[in-house]
Amino acid sequence: MRKNIYFDFGLDMSITDRVKKIKQAGFDGVFIWFYEDRFLLNEVITSIKANGLYIETMHLPFHHCNDLWVAGEAGEHYVQNIIDGIRVAAEATIPTVIMHTVSKKTHPDYNPLGLKRIQKILNYCEEKKVQLAIENVRDIRYLDYVFDHVASPYLKICFDTGHTNCFGYQVNDFNWDKYKKDIVAVHIHDNDGKDDQHLLPFYGTINWEGIMKKLRQISFSAPLTSEARILDPRFSFTAEEFLRKTYQALSTLEQLFEDTHE
Repeated sequence: MRKNIYFDFGLDMSITDRVKKIKQAGFDGVFIWFYEDRFLLNEVITSIKANGLYIETMHLPFHHCNDLWVAGEAGEHYVQNIIDGIRVAAEATIPTVIMHTVSKKTHPDYNPLGLKRIQKILNYCEEKKVQLAIENVRDIRYLDYVFDHVASPYLKICFDTGHTNCFGYQVNDFNWDKYKKDIVAVHIHDNDGKDDQHLLPFYGTINWEGIMKKLRQISFSAPLTSEARILDPRFSFTAEEFLRKTYQALSTLEQLFEDTHE
């Protein structure tokens, strides 16, 4: 299985150095953030491709994503920002963008206005041939609501392992049978069950054997992609150490995947 990593995993270094270190560590590709600074974004995309890595996905902004469900200019502005990201992804031949439908403990109820806006986003995805992968975020009912009311071949899922451990639901609460054909990406990271900490796999309390068993059961074939970051002050790594540990962790998960029997 291909192994990818979040480009902005932490530490301060130049774009060139970051790309080279990721490549030297053995990763096949990365996923990137949709920076507001378009010059920086273009520089990142160019450098990644020039060094033989591929860009699996681009994560669109999740700040203000609650506005998606609220009438007014803020919601329209958010939708336009998402559409701008899809346009950039298409121009850079990035096949999939990732989107949150809701954030924070307190958020608006899902409603037809939000669905209408998501349909508008998906119409643009179809025009640009870019997949929209929605994450299983804090409240997985939003995922069901969208998939039950919106139909598009470009509507997909990015399964986030960390969210299943810290937002009040577990891996078995996710409807694997319903969404087995829709999962096109995973974000792999760990936590202690209390907060979304983005730890390296096996540094928290996630049942990785259980997750890999579920992925094997649905015949998951996309890359194993780390979203672990150097955030916790208890863990001090150099870039080389972190990249090595991340690659080793993904390799261990791959072995769990291969060893799993239904």
